[in-house]
Amino acid sequence: MKQHRQAGSSLLEILIAVLVLSFGLLGVAGMQMSALRNNQSAAERSQVVFMTYSILDAMRANIDTSTTPHSFRPEDYTDAAVLGNWVCADDPPEGNSLAAKDAARWINNLGANLGESACGKVACNLNTCTVSIRWDDSRGTSGSGTQVIETRSQL
Repeated sequence: MKQHRQAGSSLLEILIAVLVLSFGLLGVAGMQMSALRNNQSAAERSQVVFMTYSILDAMRANIDTSTTPHSFRPEDYTDAAVLGNWVCADDPPEGNSLAAKDAARWINNLGANLGESACGKVACNLNTCTVSIRWDDSRGTSGSGTQVIETRSQL
């Protein structure tokens, strides 16, 4: 009596292999999407830190030339109408002073880079100022929507 030997694989084995491979590819795609979201979140954090320094540099450049020696005027920026309270990109400050124009340009940049919900604030105590930026980071995998970064600097 002849025994029949199977040559090759059965259709069932091929289907199981394709199924296992497809689950593996779905896992890789999910990890890639998560990595892209986290990378975007990290890029936004880097931009926020850069933007805190940009308004501090503008404040340093806006000196009071009527005094000797020339002094910084942080009170121009901490005025409630300028940046003393949270000012958001959907309602930038108005005014003709250099501080108000710097603040409006800064808030508009926040909105362009972080979305319309981005807000900024400046608080000073003597020559030490704290710049705060608040924005929506709900796309990151941490699940936390609102993020706040503060930078303190001496002018």
